Amino acid sequence: MATDLILVASDAENVKPYKFEATNISVYSFEQALYHCYHYWKESWDEVFIKDNFNIWVRDELNLSYIASEIKKMKSIRSLPDRIIAFLSIIYYFDQDELDKLKKEIKDWQTQSQSEKLKEKGDSLIAIGSFEKAIIAYNAVLTYDKKNYVVMNNIGVGYMNLEKYEKAEEWFFKAFDICNDNTERSLYI
Repeated sequence: MATDLILVASDAENVKPYKFEATNISVYSFEQALYHCYHYWKESWDEVFIKDNFNIWVRDELNLSYIASEIKKMKSIRSLPDRIIAFLSIIYYFDQDELDKLKKEIKDWQTQSQSEKLKEKGDSLIAIGSFEKAIIAYNAVLTYDKKNYVVMNNIGVGYMNLEKYEKAEEWFFKAFDICNDNTERSLYI
């Protein structure tokens, strides 16, 4: 791990931004990428460690070939929390308390069921306005939990935000029909 690497990594002068696919957020420096990955780690960890586009951007656009090679080496770290923390520690951007807090959050997340993880991903995608991707995540939840009326409602919310009102209505009615709790059911009226 290269924790003693450098304090500031990049100079954002005339840099083509990197756009994270899951969040549609563009970053112009390595520090901005670290900030993004800290706050949106669930949405961006696979983009950093599985796909090569991010690493190519770091190497070619930011001219940080040493950091790019360190990121490539991190792919071999088996533990997801350790891999993410190693990445976020590559320069002195976060303090140890921030990193420890995130590592605990990641470990807690890992204990969740796959359907809980997918729902949480859908929720975070809805929150940032990535409605199509949220709908995909929510539909994946339904492969594990076919009667999850909360997720069905959220799919309806996604379609409503995409102005696909007939699809939204269809999902809202599915949620209403499955919900047995009269108090919660009244929310769908």
